[in-house]
Amino acid sequence: MNRMTNEAAAEFKRTGKHTFENVRSLIQTRSAITTGTTGVIGPVGVDGINDPVAMPSALADLVNLVDATGMSSYKVAVEVSDSAADDITEGSAATESEPVFATVTFTPGNYGLMSYVSKEIRKQSPLNYEEKVTAAARRALRRKVNKLVAAAVPASSLAETFDLTAANSATDGSVFFDAKLLSNIILAYGGDEGVDGSPFLVLNKKDLKAFAAVRGTNEFLPVYSIIPNEVSPSTGIIKDNNGLSCRYVLSKDVTALCDATLTTSYKTTMFFCNLSMVDVPLWGGYDVSVSEDYKFAEGLLSVRGEVTADADLVAQGGAVIVRAKKAASA
Repeated sequence: MNRMTNEAAAEFKRTGKHTFENVRSLIQTRSAITTGTTGVIGPVGVDGINDPVAMPSALADLVNLVDATGMSSYKVAVEVSDSAADDITEGSAATESEPVFATVTFTPGNYGLMSYVSKEIRKQSPLNYEEKVTAAARRALRRKVNKLVAAAVPASSLAETFDLTAANSATDGSVFFDAKLLSNIILAYGGDEGVDGSPFLVLNKKDLKAFAAVRGTNEFLPVYSIIPNEVSPSTGIIKDNNGLSCRYVLSKDVTALCDATLTTSYKTTMFFCNLSMVDVPLWGGYDVSVSEDYKFAEGLLSVRGEVTADADLVAQGGAVIVRAKKAASA
């Protein structure tokens, strides 16, 4: 873990610089998020300095972090399709059928992160100071990983799509929110012969509100039930009246379907994904520097971090991307 010794914490407080070698423990915990518990890392509080209510999404807690230190790049082999069996005629050779493979290559990208914490933490003990600065760095790092994942999964050639088309008179994506939307997304995952219960619906909070607003046509009762996770506010369960349900995780980096301006070209919105099939390689440690110059007037310390990472989907059909458009004019 990244917990410093008393001596290292005192040196960090004095110099404002430190390199955390185990960057993974800054991003996520090893416990899985389930329907009842979560593995979200929360910062340890320091008396008198409360943490913000709006914490980063738990998306970074659900992906597969890989240590790629020392590698120029990182490559994963993926089976795209299986071989197929066929009838055999006596005296004839069986028809050849080979599985198809592809590779996903990750290249290191450098990212700078910025957070701010109260200058009052200078008055705390070195260990409490270190923990509060680490918490700010953790939040910034997790937000960056969340953004990488939210951009990489929809762009992956390994993802499937679930396409929605509205009438050419439609102006925004709110027209797609009905009693069948969630079940159609869930059943689009898993190919022709499977329904997988492990993926998460990754969506903008606006779309979660749009699901909550759907009402029945006769009794006008809510069609969807939303059960937030008490420990991890960005996760929960959403289910429809037919009994189908899935876990969700909120991400502000995902385009909201409900207010997307529709054109005759598809727009990528929420996605349904087994997030354990998303790799996030990390190269090296996480360098943290603290300065009191930039936000001096506001009484804040600037916490700047640098990290090297990448993200991508590593399984064929590991995600279903919801895309929306309107029909072309007749």
